[in-house]
Amino acid sequence: MNSKKDILIVSTQPFNSGAWAYYPIEILNALSTSNEYNIHFLCHIKDSSVNYHIPENVNKIPFKLPRQKILKFLYVLFPIAMLKKISKLNKKYKFQCIHFISPDFIFANIMRILQSKYKLLYTVHDLYYHPANGTQVSYILKYFLWNDKRNVSLCKNLVSCSNSQIKEMETLFPDKKIFFHHMPNHIHKFIKNGNDCIQELKGIKEYFLFFGRIEPYKGVEILYKAYLESGLENKIPLVIAGNTSDSNYNPFSEHKCSSNLFFINRFIEDFEIRNLFSLAKCVIYPYTSITMSAVIQFPYCFGVPVIASDLPYFRDEIRDGETGLLFKTGDYQDLLQKMRYVCDVQLDIEKMKKEQLKLYRQICSTDNLRKELEYIYSSIIQGGTDGYKPFVGGIEKCS
Repeated sequence: MNSKKDILIVSTQPFNSGAWAYYPIEILNALSTSNEYNIHFLCHIKDSSVNYHIPENVNKIPFKLPRQKILKFLYVLFPIAMLKKISKLNKKYKFQCIHFISPDFIFANIMRILQSKYKLLYTVHDLYYHPANGTQVSYILKYFLWNDKRNVSLCKNLVSCSNSQIKEMETLFPDKKIFFHHMPNHIHKFIKNGNDCIQELKGIKEYFLFFGRIEPYKGVEILYKAYLESGLENKIPLVIAGNTSDSNYNPFSEHKCSSNLFFINRFIEDFEIRNLFSLAKCVIYPYTSITMSAVIQFPYCFGVPVIASDLPYFRDEIRDGETGLLFKTGDYQDLLQKMRYVCDVQLDIEKMKKEQLKLYRQICSTDNLRKELEYIYSSIIQGGTDGYKPFVGGIEKCS
């Protein structure tokens, strides 16, 4: 007789081969080995080619949004069909908990109804949204972001991968149960084993690297200014790899054009990432805002020195001087000093690599992630009052 409890995991964000696919896949991979829970995955799959990523023992339940705009709008405004679908599934599986793992905007208008019938857990990716610095935000997107905030306000159980965000939520929502689990590992086997070269970087190596989607809050302007004034422009190339979020946004417009700047304005494929990092001298993340992210996993996995701004999330992820270097957020002069340090001082790279890999294996452990999620579900199902706070390598119960 199967004594496992049933958990429904919901992701209404389009499930495709981009960055969003990594987050739910690693959660599913972790839970697929659970001896306590059967996992059912209600998901919006846009690209069927990624189906093979989902573990076989996870019950995949795909859904599709209506194609007609007016029907899609009505579906999002009040998703009665989704409510009926979950009710029908529950009659069959008797869900002990429903876990929303993406910013599930469409549930805002039925969250109260769901909460009256089921035990819910909502993942908070961004408690506050990052500054846009003049980039256009549509009214539809503003409505979706507002709905995400409504979900956070309504749901009694919240979870985040950011320790600093956890602390703020505990202050804002003293009556809610707040949980933590480590960021799922985004570096799957296709990234680890990839060996494709970046065609735009043929013959280029030993460069400063920024990797990721180009957004105003990621501080690329700060990095470029520091690079131009560091005196390293003619010695070391600067590579900015990732497409821009807004065609009107140009982080290089206020400064002179450098012949040693390589801006790869496109999506970097999984099979290109290993080569991109392996040839870098140093990875730099000059963010001015961050809540939770997997960006530190990449230099840790591939053994590359990393410099990042001293925002709370980076302070949690980087041991300054051991696994990377921190600079004062927004201070390009402090950043350029750290860049010079990497170039002019003989760092013990091998020692740093060992520390990075050690920390990477701890914070990205699939086994630890499974244990964290099992504790969270157990606490919600049993109706306990304690959340869980993070420590590297496992879970520690809050006092």
